[in-house]
Amino acid sequence: YLSKAGANHLVKHGCIDEVRYAYRIVAKDFFQKCLAAKAEHVAVENPIPMAIFKLPKCSQAIQPWEFGEPYTKKTYLWLKNLPPLMATCLSTGRKQWVRSTRKQKKRSKSFEGIAKAMAEQWIKVI
Repeated sequence: YLSKAGANHLVKHGCIDEVRYAYRIVAKDFFQKCLAAKAEHVAVENPIPMAIFKLPKCSQAIQPWEFGEPYTKKTYLWLKNLPPLMATCLSTGRKQWVRSTRKQKKRSKSFEGIAKAMAEQWIKVI
């Protein structure tokens, strides 16, 4: 609900959809609780958020192509006591992951190369 990808669903007939807006407020609250978790290490991943929700500045912006995937899909990371991810394998073939906002499940995919980098790099810190 916080992603810019779904921004076109927030307004219906020129007015803010109050139900969707309420879902977004709940999502923002959940996001902030994740960031404030009483844990030594925290990583929160989210697509580019809408500015209207004023999320805190992210720690890092990453792209799947920095981790061996042939796609672009900018993703933000908010990190607590974790170092920024280091690129592992730059891919030269770069195409947009999904263009249609109607493919929410596909848009929400996390890439294996990024997950592998998180596991391999952050296990050294924990």
